[in-house]
Amino acid sequence: MRKCQIMKYQTLIAENIRKILVAKGMDQVDLVDEEFIKESVLSKTLNCKRKMSVDELSVIARALGVREIDILTWPD
Repeated sequence: MRKCQIMKYQTLIAENIRKILVAKGMDQVDLVDEEFIKESVLSKTLNCKRKMSVDELSVIARALGVREIDILTWPD
């Protein structure tokens, strides 16, 4: 997969996580407290400064109370 395609998906995931946070009345701190995600790692991930692993996606989905696929397809 080309780098620009990867960035496109990273951006989509980050945007959808932000939308889900707003929809659930949560913020980044709630995710950090909830699932032991380091704040710096989450911030870099949501700002597309680092790639998110599948395991991290699962942890974030669990903390948000959604499935991994929901993060990829929000708000469908």
